[in-house]
Amino acid sequence: GTWIDPSAVEEQVARALDRDELLAERFAVWPNRPDAVVESLSDLDLQAWIDAAGAHPVEGTAPGAVIAIAVSRGGGSATIAAGRRVDSVHIAVEHKKTGGGTLWVAAYVKKLKAELGDALVVLDAKNATAIVASLQGVGVKFMSMNLDEIAAAHALFIEHSNAGAIVHRDQPEVTASLQFAGVRALTRSGGQTWEASEAKKPITQAQAVTWAVWGVLKRESSPEKKRPIVRGYA
Repeated sequence: GTWIDPSAVEEQVARALDRDELLAERFAVWPNRPDAVVESLSDLDLQAWIDAAGAHPVEGTAPGAVIAIAVSRGGGSATIAAGRRVDSVHIAVEHKKTGGGTLWVAAYVKKLKAELGDALVVLDAKNATAIVASLQGVGVKFMSMNLDEIAAAHALFIEHSNAGAIVHRDQPEVTASLQFAGVRALTRSGGQTWEASEAKKPITQAQAVTWAVWGVLKRESSPEKKRPIVRGYA
């Protein structure tokens, strides 16, 4: 009755053709909207990934830890992730660090490896060409994944994550990387791997947590003591 005469409001109500528009404009009542569905560009159930977030850091010196390294195309940045078996069903992964360039990687991985109890280091040697020599230079042994193993890592990560078997800390940068990561076919293996959907949307976080899961499963199926060490590869 101060700014608008009640009769004017009555007239608007009587003549309204769009109820939601009337409620929003005159009564500040906004219509309910369904929650946006969070989707990824792959077969990954992103909501299952989000729902698996919690207090799941990968730390301490209990045996079985894995460190995974992913380098961006051109070596402009690198990402380190870690993984560890939690129980008979769940594997925990954690994004440890992403930084510009690759000069910092060897020293950081050596330090993290010791903190996690002599963790197994895994990488794609073709992806990580820029850091192979520096890792060997500081005495860090690693397991290099072949093309078939890269494809298997992708498939295993999708399967385990969609089943709720991968748990993790709530790290938005990892979720964003998984959400916007596309896939490309690996012709020889018949599988897939992560591929950047856009140049400015990095996939190294997606790659690193994926390879960390593979490393945990690989370590369990092939105890480290049985793997021969050849030319700096474990």
